[in-house]
Amino acid sequence: MSAPVRPPLRQRVAWLADGELDVAVAVHLERRRVRCGKSRCRCAKGDRHGPYLYLRFRESATGRRRRVYVPERLLRTVTGWIGAFRAQRDAMRYAMSLVYRLYGR
Repeated sequence: MSAPVRPPLRQRVAWLADGELDVAVAVHLERRRVRCGKSRCRCAKGDRHGPYLYLRFRESATGRRRRVYVPERLLRTVTGWIGAFRAQRDAMRYAMSLVYRLYGR
């Protein structure tokens, strides 16, 4: 039985690369040590694999927290996406604060 084919990272997090603010509220990278689940592996005794990079985010519509694996070779690209996403989010927050200040809530 072969493993299921997963879409490339770009497709899984295209909203981040495009800077769509309505998809996620919080976005960050984390390093995690993981267990593979094999009973005879060293990780079953506590020595986990990794660390591996994961993109963590919370969806704004559902509040659901999600995690997507990020290959080391794409770290710079994803870091750039996160920077652009945060800059756009901060600009939107500033614009909304001006609107609230002018027109009230």
